Amino acid sequence: MTVRERELHKVVWSAASAHRLEEVEERLASLSVRGLAPPFVPFSPRNRSDPASVMPGARSVLVFAVPYGHRHPSGGVGASPRGAISRSAWGEDYHPVVQQVIERLLPGIVGASTARRAYIQVDTGPLEERAWARRAGLGWLGQNTCIAVPPHGSWVFLGLAVVDEEVKAPAHSRGGSTHCLECGRCVEACPTGALMAPYSMNPQRCLSFISQRRGFLPQALRRALGDRLYGCDSCQEACPVNEDAARGLKAFAPEDMDVGVDPYWILGMDEREFQLTWGGKSSGWRGRRTLQRNALIVCGNCGDESDVELIAPHFDDRRPVIREHALWAVREILRRSESRLPRRLQECVYRLARTDDWLQVRFSARQLLKRTAG
Repeated sequence: MTVRERELHKVVWSAASAHRLEEVEERLASLSVRGLAPPFVPFSPRNRSDPASVMPGARSVLVFAVPYGHRHPSGGVGASPRGAISRSAWGEDYHPVVQQVIERLLPGIVGASTARRAYIQVDTGPLEERAWARRAGLGWLGQNTCIAVPPHGSWVFLGLAVVDEEVKAPAHSRGGSTHCLECGRCVEACPTGALMAPYSMNPQRCLSFISQRRGFLPQALRRALGDRLYGCDSCQEACPVNEDAARGLKAFAPEDMDVGVDPYWILGMDEREFQLTWGGKSSGWRGRRTLQRNALIVCGNCGDESDVELIAPHFDDRRPVIREHALWAVREILRRSESRLPRRLQECVYRLARTDDWLQVRFSARQLLKRTAG
């Protein structure tokens, strides 16, 4: 999709001198030692704080805030269970959209020749976007560790452009709050206590990160995911600054498949269908297995006895992660309904409990049989 010219005014940008942020390097190193470093970031604290790591001779870092906030569509979402998608994954994959926005705006800020030499980063590069947003005065840090940028609140994607010439920050005319209200609502709203204290995040307990982890999820965290299929908006939805946030780009408006997703539709997909429907969305970046695992968690948390027959075929899935989460989902449904496993399914579960190659699968099968015996 091409971003419409008339929407570019919604993007907020600022700039800072490209000096190494020593305090950021120290903070990131401390987080790493304490086991609190953000996941999916393979870069060293030094590289994350120093623009010279991506452009020798860098003189300025431009920071762009591209808004994605849209209200949740009104009306019913159909039959239960349904899987929720974070607003950050609505609409198109934000990576190429934000890249396009920066490429469109940059020549008008620094000139065409400088723009061609620029290093552009959208999420996947080494530099710490939030630190540079604060250094550039683009926004302020909330107690939920998100950057809020008036008038869009924290519903923004951040992108960077490193250039080899001095760029002055523009004079912004901002309305509304210019600092965190420190009301504590985001900390209270966090389902897992990932917000350990104001401005302090444990990403290992953040449901947004947890929903993107591959493999077997700790059973203690599965219930906390509730109906979340991908991501979590709890702390941002609780923030009063976001209540009247301006609407984001049309590219990020929710499509039908972003709101109230049928988990059984996802479970029934083969790889080709998954790539056609989810391959171009940011919620599909961890692959079909991860999203299908999450779909089983939604079923386990939100389904009823009528869903057991729909989940049971996945006991024999060739992927151990899917087998184990399917067993867990049925056990959760039976626990809530105070029911027992139908006799026609018991033979399969007995076989998994005795002979499956994976310890996690055998354990969940035995737990399900214990539920049946009880």
